[in-house]
Amino acid sequence: MKKLLLVLPLLMAAWTVQADDLLYGLYQGNGTPTARGTKKAEAYDVAIHLADPFLVGKEVRGLRIPINTAAQNATDYKAWLSSALTLDANKQNVPNIRCVSFTPSGSWTDVTFDEPYVITEAGLYAGYSFEVPTVNTSTSDANQTPLMCFDGGEGLYIHTSRTYRKWMTTPSLGTSALLLRLGGEGIHERAASLQLPDDLAAYASVGKQTTVSLTVISHGTVPIKNITYTLEIDGKTTQKRVTTNFGTAYYGQQKKINVTIPAVQTPGTRTITLCITAVNGSDNEDEQPSVSFEMPFLSELPKHKPLMEEYTGAWCQYCPLGTAAMEAMTSLHPDDFIGIAYHNGDEMAVITSTPANPSGYPAAYLDRVQAVSPFYGTGSTSLGIQSDWKARQAIMAPASLALEAVWTSGTTIDVTATATFIRNFPNNPYRLTYVLVADDLYGKGRYWSQQNALSGNTSYSSDPYLSPWVSLPGVVTNLHFNDVAIQTSCNGDAALEGSLPDAIVENTPYAHTYTFDVAGNKLTQTCLNNPAEDPIDNRANLRVVAILIDTRTGEAVNAEKANISGLEDVITGIEGIHNSQFIIHNEDAVYDLSGRRVGSPRQRGIYIKDNKKIMK
Repeated sequence: MKKLLLVLPLLMAAWTVQADDLLYGLYQGNGTPTARGTKKAEAYDVAIHLADPFLVGKEVRGLRIPINTAAQNATDYKAWLSSALTLDANKQNVPNIRCVSFTPSGSWTDVTFDEPYVITEAGLYAGYSFEVPTVNTSTSDANQTPLMCFDGGEGLYIHTSRTYRKWMTTPSLGTSALLLRLGGEGIHERAASLQLPDDLAAYASVGKQTTVSLTVISHGTVPIKNITYTLEIDGKTTQKRVTTNFGTAYYGQQKKINVTIPAVQTPGTRTITLCITAVNGSDNEDEQPSVSFEMPFLSELPKHKPLMEEYTGAWCQYCPLGTAAMEAMTSLHPDDFIGIAYHNGDEMAVITSTPANPSGYPAAYLDRVQAVSPFYGTGSTSLGIQSDWKARQAIMAPASLALEAVWTSGTTIDVTATATFIRNFPNNPYRLTYVLVADDLYGKGRYWSQQNALSGNTSYSSDPYLSPWVSLPGVVTNLHFNDVAIQTSCNGDAALEGSLPDAIVENTPYAHTYTFDVAGNKLTQTCLNNPAEDPIDNRANLRVVAILIDTRTGEAVNAEKANISGLEDVITGIEGIHNSQFIIHNEDAVYDLSGRRVGSPRQRGIYIKDNKKIMK
């Protein structure tokens, strides 16, 4: 096999590591790098790209290279720096700044360049190369995975003689744990800064002491054992010393600390200034030791109502798990639980562009960002979704939501959402979206019949939420469905442009009105002509959900639901269509899932019509 690198002759390895070197890289000491590779005998070139403005003017004295010491076949190691990743005519890597051969000496091998390199604004690539001449593919030979990487997304550039014939990024391999050793001006022994808290991580109730979680960032050459900080609010300054115990010193390594904010007796927004004055008992040498941020002190905190969106279908055998969860959560948290069911492949599948596209059913998402089992949540216990939902509920909402919905004609609904934010947002990322939801949907035919894998399965018999489904047949007909999304204001996960202003002033109500026209809806259009055959035979079963979306992340940061008023005002206008019988009460026998006959199907719940025909 040809030589892997063109080795520049002016450099040799020097094995003296200076104590004041600053370790810098994509790896920051969190977790242990693991072995990865192509599983082939070939030459490897591995690099990371460095373009941080902090690096400009710093000296690269050498590299600290992660070695898989179990991959003993690897040979011909070289460490290098280059302004670009290039290959010669023979597909060999050609670094143009520094290149030096070395012999590994442990799981972290320090290589020092004879002449430091001063980093320019153009940035640079740092890398190392080696060759694996033989691999035993019949065993778990460590030479198949000679790289040491960590799960960090993109960041690893790789070129090999067989698998990756050109330079490329490979997220599947993770990110290289390679580190630079830096010196020169701007390198400090004891240096730490604070990261500003997230917008919604800093808030307080009037009259109550509050704890805020903040991030300490290491910028020094020695591990941080403790810091001393000062806190200033309303002209008063307090000081506190906090143990941190970083353990190692990587530039950019982070640790959380809890900062106590004193009680404030009157509502309003205050400026909080925090300054790390000392690291390990000596002056903090960081160039930016202080941060300031605005913190609202509120008489009343917004209530976060997490949104649960379930993905289901009548054809789906295990989707009764999601149905059971939605019913249970509505019963346990009638005011705060907001659930929407998006149907697929059945008569209720009228939303063609949904917020998510799950790979399997049933599926669910909380606040559009947390994928969960609709019944078990992220755990394995009965109705585990409740714990996940409560955890989301504890997250601060940026605004309170109020919602009103009114029938303005026989086919139109005006929806008005009012958002009141707890802080100023000069560049407001939040927008609104709406979903029209129907309860008590039922119909005849195979696409209304719910497949039920829980039928006869005694492993579910002791679960109070699932046991009713055990006694039902494998195909449940004449079922009444709830929480069904039948119309949305936006396709997919989009939100309405212009629904909220571009700049938000705290404690200012912002109202937005949207109109649903249900005349063309598959599940409502029959209601205008022949209500006796319509799946929605009572418009009182419709309600509206408003969702506040963070357009930066797609997260639903709050939600609200409302019934639709004004029904009695529009009945007169549609009497001619409905023969004065707008609200239809079906006279057939209706039963709940436990087999009990109920007086009216209009109460919230899952029902079966003509139950005696299908119960075992």
